[in-house]
Amino acid sequence: MQIIAKIKIENGTFQDWLDFYDSYKSERSAYVSNEEIEKVSQNEARVTFFVQDLDGLMRISASENILQKEKELGVVTNIVTE
Repeated sequence: MQIIAKIKIENGTFQDWLDFYDSYKSERSAYVSNEEIEKVSQNEARVTFFVQDLDGLMRISASENILQKEKELGVVTNIVTE
């Protein structure tokens, strides 16, 4: 399933978010492929990827460490499927 995630960063910058997002890239890569990250603005990103294992991706996305950092950065994610 192809996914487009539109990311808004309310309490940080694109670079703050990217540093965080890259910190768990190796874990994420077990569940997604063909990931492309685009800087839309100083406070917005667009991530396109193909989901290989939705359950696995949901597990890491729901981990306490990730949820806490997203809250700290004020990350708002809107998912669009294609």
